Amino acid sequence: MTPENHPELEASVLGSIILASPVLLEIVDILTPECFFNSSNRIIYEDVILSMYNNNENIDLLTVVARLKKENLLEKVGGPIYITSLSNTFVGAANIVEHAYLLKGAAIKREIGLLGAEMNSSSVNPELDPLDLLSDMAKRIDNIGLSVTVQPFTQISTIIGANIRHIEEVSKLSDDITGVPTGFGDLDRITHGWQKSDLIILAARPSMGKTTLALNMAENAAVEYGYTVAMFSLEMSKEQLGMKLMSSQTGIPLNNIKYGRMSQSDWDKVNDLTPLINSNILIDEQGAITPFEMKTKLRKLKHDNPELAMVIVDYLQLMSAGKGFKGSREQEISYISRSLKLIAKELNLPVIALSQLSRAVESRGDKKPQLSDLRDSGAIEQDADIVSFVYRPEYYGFTKDADEQDLTGKAQVLIAKNRNGTLGDAVLNTAFEVSRFENEEKPF
Repeated sequence: MTPENHPELEASVLGSIILASPVLLEIVDILTPECFFNSSNRIIYEDVILSMYNNNENIDLLTVVARLKKENLLEKVGGPIYITSLSNTFVGAANIVEHAYLLKGAAIKREIGLLGAEMNSSSVNPELDPLDLLSDMAKRIDNIGLSVTVQPFTQISTIIGANIRHIEEVSKLSDDITGVPTGFGDLDRITHGWQKSDLIILAARPSMGKTTLALNMAENAAVEYGYTVAMFSLEMSKEQLGMKLMSSQTGIPLNNIKYGRMSQSDWDKVNDLTPLINSNILIDEQGAITPFEMKTKLRKLKHDNPELAMVIVDYLQLMSAGKGFKGSREQEISYISRSLKLIAKELNLPVIALSQLSRAVESRGDKKPQLSDLRDSGAIEQDADIVSFVYRPEYYGFTKDADEQDLTGKAQVLIAKNRNGTLGDAVLNTAFEVSRFENEEKPF
C-alpha cells in the first residue's frame, strides 16, 4: 500500500514559494525536506529553495531554474517543463500554513508507518527482549513527536520585543503575581506565583504536610483564581484527595468526613461545595507512571484543555523510568527529574514535583533541610528552577524561635534555590485536622 502523500499539495506549496517567496517565512519552520514524498519535489525544496533561502538569495521562477541548472539537477527533477508546471499550480498563499501542516502530518504518518513495519518485524524476533523493544519503540515514537514541536532559533530583536510587551502587561497588574498564584501571601511575594516552564521541587521529610500543601495550592489556584490544574497522585487515591479537599473547603475535620460523623450543619456545608465542584482540578492516580506516559497524557490534556495552567506530581520518587531502563537508582531519578523539566518547558507551564528528603535531616541539630538532602540524586537540584522545603519546627520539639516567638502550629516554606528570583522563607499556619495550610495573618 502506498504511503500517504499529496502530490497536488506538494506542487501547490512549491508553486506558491516560487511565485510568492515571502510565504516561505511562514512555513520554513514547519516544512522539512521529509515532508515532500515526491523525490523531485524534495530536491527542489531541500537543495535549491532552502539553500537559496539560507543564503538570502531571491527566489522566483527564473532563479530556481538557474540554480537547478548550476547544480546539474534540472533534468533530474523533470526539466523546465516541470518547474513551469509547479508555478501553474499556484492558487494563492492564503492557506499556505494549513497546506504545510497537511504535508507535515502526512510525513509523520509515513514515519509512523515505517516504524510500525519495523516493530512488526522485531516482534517476531526471539532474540529481542520485549521490554527493551518496548522501551526503544517508545523513545522513537517520542522522537517523532518532538519533530512536531522542535522550535527554531529566535532572533534577539524578537525576544526583546516580546519582553517589552510582557513588561507592559505586568505593569498593569494590581499586584506582583505574574504566574499561577499559590494563595499564600508570603510565598507569592517571593515567587510572584509559579512561572511558566519552571520545574518546582517541593521537598520534605515524612509528616511535614507536603501533599496537603500541594493540594492546597491546587485548590487555591483552581477555586479562588479559576485556573485549571492537573495532579498526578502516585501515592494517595483520588477518593482520599477528594476528602482532603472537602475538609479544606468546608472546615469539617477530615476524620469526621472519613467516618461519617457529620452534624446537620456539616451536611449543609457539604451540600454547598459548588465552588469546588465547579473548579477544574483534574486528578490522575496511575501508580509508577513513567515520564513518557505522563507527557503523553499531558499533551492530550493540553490539547483538550488549552487553559491547563499547572501540573503537580506527588511524588517524584514513586515515578518509574520504565521496565526497560538500565541504570542505577540515582541515574533513574536523574532521568525522571530531567524529563519533568522538559515537560514543563515543552508545555510551557509550571510543574510542581514533590520529593522526599534523605535522613540526613534528622541528624542535624536544627533539623532544617538543605539542598544536599534531596534524595537519590543531585540532578534534582540541577534541573529544578525552584527548590523549596516544608519545615515544621514544632514536629521536632522546637516551640520557640531565637526571638522567643511561638512556633506552635507554624510551618515554613524555605526557598533554597530560585534560579530566576530571590530566596526567602514563607511562614504559614497549619490546620491539619482540616487538611489546610493558611496565611500566617489569617488562621483558619
